[in-house]
Amino acid sequence: MKSIEFEHPLKNRSSPVELSEEDTITGAKIYDLFRERLIRGLAWNIKNGVVTIPKKASETKDTIIDGLNTEEISEQLARVIAGFKMVEDFLPDYMGKGNKLVRNNMGLFMTNLQWGREELQHSLALGEILEQTGHKTREKTIEDYQRNLGRTLELPYSTARQIVIYGAFQERSTYLGYMALKKRAEEENAPKTAKILGYIAGDEAYHHAGYTELARIYHQTDPEGTVIDSLYIARNFKMPAEEYHPDRWQWKKDFIEVCAFSKKLVAEEVVHHTLSAFRFVPEQEASKTANEFLGKKSLN
Repeated sequence: MKSIEFEHPLKNRSSPVELSEEDTITGAKIYDLFRERLIRGLAWNIKNGVVTIPKKASETKDTIIDGLNTEEISEQLARVIAGFKMVEDFLPDYMGKGNKLVRNNMGLFMTNLQWGREELQHSLALGEILEQTGHKTREKTIEDYQRNLGRTLELPYSTARQIVIYGAFQERSTYLGYMALKKRAEEENAPKTAKILGYIAGDEAYHHAGYTELARIYHQTDPEGTVIDSLYIARNFKMPAEEYHPDRWQWKKDFIEVCAFSKKLVAEEVVHHTLSAFRFVPEQEASKTANEFLGKKSLN
């Protein structure tokens, strides 16, 4: 029998990569920040918008969801929660495309992995709410997730700096959304549901603060370019569900009614708030951009 020679699967699989000066500088600074500030455990508390991280987690999944199956939430609240989960479930695209974009930035790559782990937990938690309250079966959860895989979500921007800046706006908006869902769950006498939504809101607040700090690191390297990117992204800010939800007009209607969102709220609490939080955008420009957004954008 004639022997067949196979090339070793790892042979000649490597190719040289040249790191940009920006990735070299910001990567090291973000790495230091990641080690000192961003890496964390699973537990945290949020009060008056301030996130604190306890030394030891006091709750497990079982204690958090215990009793959740006795709660009832409205169909409208469930639809909005399902919309949030749908966006979270694009994680394969966020991570696949995002990791490729930040591959050469050591600190940002590590941060992206941490972010993805936490967003995955959000998806699982929202799924528990929908299943335990009787709005979905486990089979339906899997079916919806796999249907979501049938289309891709493309990154809204093409540079790591722009994605970081966009992340600061998006996480702020998502934090406000989850806090509004928490309030609605409390009004519907669903305390366990409200508690879980509050936990997720805390993560989003933490992510917003982290991306804000990362944007400041980019500003140290290229002040003018970072300000230009920040103002452009602010003027054109939009959340993924506004485009990707399969029934986006109904979802927007439910979202506005459940979360009491308005273009004025987004202009003030997302656009103006985030630009001010960066600390490198002049207040006059922040106010002007928020007013431009208010006149241009609408959630209706």
